[in-house]
Amino acid sequence: MPYEVEVDERNQILILRFKGSSGLTDHVAAREEGARRMRELGFTRVLVDFRDAVNEMSSLERFEFGKSLKDIELPPGHRMAVAVRDDDVGTEMVVAVAQTKKVGIRAFISIDEARAWLLG
Repeated sequence: MPYEVEVDERNQILILRFKGSSGLTDHVAAREEGARRMRELGFTRVLVDFRDAVNEMSSLERFEFGKSLKDIELPPGHRMAVAVRDDDVGTEMVVAVAQTKKVGIRAFISIDEARAWLLG
């Protein structure tokens, strides 16, 4: 599996950390598992770390995936921070599309800034 799930109990943040190559199937699986775990734990914050990942999705897959984020059943008031490399335009596209659908999501280059936004 190209991602792992961590739980930051102290800050009530679910962390999905991607490593290596990942495609649409991997992202859908992570989205579903993350949403399920957030509901189970009662968390409203998720941090998706793509800094060590290579996103293998096509532009159309990225667009559709970003659109689909609005349909996830998450607790009210949820926030999603995505940490990306500064050259990861593909993941930033997913975030931009999701934002147009009113998803509470932002992309950050710094993992510390992503955490601060989630906790702010």
